[in-house]
Amino acid sequence: KGDAVRLQRTILVVAIMCASSVAAQEQPKGTLCFSQSSECRPTTGMQFEVAPADALRRWVWNSEDHRTLFAGELSAGATTIDLESKETPRRTIALAFRGQVTRGWPADATLTIYESREKEWKWELPAEVAGREVKIHVPVANYVIFGDAPRHLRMARRLPSENPLALGTVELQPIPSLRGRVVRLDEERVVAVNGAQILLGDGKAGGATNEQGEFRIELSDTRLKEIVIAAPGFGSRVVTFERLEAENDFGEIRLETGVTLTLQVERPKELRDKTVVVRLLREEEKRYEHARVATGELAAGDEELRFPDLAPGKYYALFEGFDPLERMLSEIEVGKENLVKEIEIRPFRLQGRVLIGEEPLRKGEVEMMPAAAGETWRARLPIEDDGRFGGVMWQRGVLGGFVHQKENVGGILIDESPELGSDPSVWTMSFKDRLIHGRIFDAESGKAAEGVQFALKTISTDNKRGSSQVSVTPDGEYRIRAWQDGAYDLIVSARDLLPETKTIELSEVDGSRKVDFALEQGLNVKLEFFWSTGVKILLSNIFEGVARDGHNPERIHRQDAGGILTLRVRPGETRALYVLPTEGSFLPVRITAGRSSDDEPQRVEIPAPAGKLRVRLKDRDGNPTQGLVLMRYNGEWIPYPVSARLRNNASPGMIEYTALPAGAYELWAVIPRGREAIANMPPSHPPVRAGVAAGETEVEVTVLALP
Repeated sequence: KGDAVRLQRTILVVAIMCASSVAAQEQPKGTLCFSQSSECRPTTGMQFEVAPADALRRWVWNSEDHRTLFAGELSAGATTIDLESKETPRRTIALAFRGQVTRGWPADATLTIYESREKEWKWELPAEVAGREVKIHVPVANYVIFGDAPRHLRMARRLPSENPLALGTVELQPIPSLRGRVVRLDEERVVAVNGAQILLGDGKAGGATNEQGEFRIELSDTRLKEIVIAAPGFGSRVVTFERLEAENDFGEIRLETGVTLTLQVERPKELRDKTVVVRLLREEEKRYEHARVATGELAAGDEELRFPDLAPGKYYALFEGFDPLERMLSEIEVGKENLVKEIEIRPFRLQGRVLIGEEPLRKGEVEMMPAAAGETWRARLPIEDDGRFGGVMWQRGVLGGFVHQKENVGGILIDESPELGSDPSVWTMSFKDRLIHGRIFDAESGKAAEGVQFALKTISTDNKRGSSQVSVTPDGEYRIRAWQDGAYDLIVSARDLLPETKTIELSEVDGSRKVDFALEQGLNVKLEFFWSTGVKILLSNIFEGVARDGHNPERIHRQDAGGILTLRVRPGETRALYVLPTEGSFLPVRITAGRSSDDEPQRVEIPAPAGKLRVRLKDRDGNPTQGLVLMRYNGEWIPYPVSARLRNNASPGMIEYTALPAGAYELWAVIPRGREAIANMPPSHPPVRAGVAAGETEVEVTVLALP
């Protein structure tokens, strides 16, 4: 009997030990870290004790397999963290990251959940969880999510409020890669340039060419619009770009023997004891902004400054002092021989004033810049209570000016100066005292509309164009300074109400105009976009309509973080949209409202990018030229504001459309008369036809003037 009792006790102890072992194995393991410090520690279970602190602390918890994440805040003095606590409402966000194999994926990534500058949480996700779903549990709030990985562009997305929220697989885009071959001409022989430096926009070295003159660099800063190719003894070459693919080949880049520009500067006595910064800019074809070539300084007492290794072209020397108006631009044409340019800085006093009708504008700023030299310098000056602005100025000639009003009035006030340079120079900006004003409200309830977006587009009688956003008060009131004669397009949208556009024409004899927007109810139409493979498209540009200028869409729509596009539509109304995923391709889409705003999202399948279409532009004699390309796709007209925004690389005499969907294309190339709008219909002359499939297609199109 005693043996039996001992056996039962032994079995019980073993059972308890096994149960304890199983329970221990079931307890989740992870790592707890506090955001404000590097303090981290391993944990077991869903609840654990921590040492108290004097201040509130943010914490993150990462499971052992890195696929379950928790975040929260621990109040001052608290000693317990409970991941399963019901006292703190949490939302769950599920997603997976996918990157590009050509950029070293899979790789370690960083996930950030951001609520405000004071509230953000970060987790490190190792490469072994790449492509696998991660679940994040965070306090209920509105967030922006960021994803970072080496050699990939940062992903940023504002999250909708749904809980739980499934984002699916989020694809990290590769940073652009640039490659090319730098050469020089040795008599009639093309020779590679070894060791040429590839300089980024801030002058930082991005790489160098090898013995074959080849280079390949990756751009982590997507704001760059140019690189500079420089080699001793040669004129630097600026390569500009507006839009980059993942892989970009600039082909052969030829350098010419460099020349030296010497600036001999005469300045008055009061400026000889000061340092003047001199920036050399180069004019680039089809670019409003000029390329920055070099920077030098005229130290106190200096009268000469040299810029070696320049290629032939049109340059601007920008002289800069300390005060906002101490800016002066000098245009210089550099040829194939060394050049000495004499320049004189002669300051004068600018006396300016801003008038609205007969009264001075008492609050605001004047922003001014050279009128005919593109983007070179800008200066902002405050407007005094009597409407006056000014100071000691260096730049002579004609300047353009913008008046920024501090009061809640929409519209941009634009003026052009008289010839400046006499001492003093007087510039009086006089604007008509006229308003377009009104209220934006729900036609059914009479209450002010919520979530209003108000865009203003203007075309004056002398064909000057402008666009701006108009602010609206909480009561739905707005005011626009209608100072010029011409057309005013008022483009209004609001949350849960139908959008509306009104055009107001004002002539010299017209006074102020009251224009109300009584926005009607409609039905929500929801759209989801997918590739043919079933992968959801989360980010697209979605255009609708054509603005008066013919070059811009009337409206631009955006999907939410879950990839859903929601539009307000009248019952039975059909709307035409053009969907351009950021990865390429496009599709015209027509939508019609269903029976209810609660209908499930309509599924739209976008054809995958298939190939490239290279369009060579020729004049009637067969010479390369410039023009605007218009197109029809599979028999459907594509408005110019859409076709102009398809992914492309442009160079003199050629436009290459990349990542187009397969199909039949009809193409025209035209020159509009002056700045007139592009007609929203095919030209009368026959098109050039092209079929796009996998690979590349090239066609030649003759550029013709529109009748």
